[in-house]
Amino acid sequence: MYQNGILAEFLRKNRAEVLRVSIFEYDEEEHMRQEREESRQEGIEQVNDLYDKLHDLNREEDIWKAIKDVEYRKKLLEEFHLD
Repeated sequence: MYQNGILAEFLRKNRAEVLRVSIFEYDEEEHMRQEREESRQEGIEQVNDLYDKLHDLNREEDIWKAIKDVEYRKKLLEEFHLD
């Protein structure tokens, strides 16, 4: 059975443990690694979306140019509002 406020009650009863875990067991290095991985995945998805759009528009030459030229790829990402 679900009870309203059960989380608030748990946090009040276990305040010391919650603080210890949130402050002392926080692993900044692991957190930063996870953030980098999420950013990397977002970047991969943006580029894949760009290449899909270019392919749908039969702009194969733009795909090849974007693969080799970072600045051109950035321009295309902006053009398609994927940045």
